[in-house]
Amino acid sequence: MMLGWNFPLRLSAFLASCTFVVATSNEKAGWYRLGQIAFVLNSLRLLGRLLSTFAGQHWLDAFNNTFYFPAVFLINGMLVLWFIYLARNGADEPSMVR
Repeated sequence: MMLGWNFPLRLSAFLASCTFVVATSNEKAGWYRLGQIAFVLNSLRLLGRLLSTFAGQHWLDAFNNTFYFPAVFLINGMLVLWFIYLARNGADEPSMVR
């Protein structure tokens, strides 16, 4: 039963990361791209976990198990830096609000 609940949760997180990649694709260069890079890395990480768990690609198990916590830490760290940068520098730009 846990795998039944796990699949839609992982799939929705993957689709959300892909959506955020598209939503941030028109951002400026520089630090604004940090969020997009983090969402791309998260999409790849989630795709690897989906393929490993539900598509029978067990050759990804070692990669997913070894790099799970470092990848999550790196991605979340990048997103925290991106949010801090947006909070400090993006609030004055009217083009950020749509």
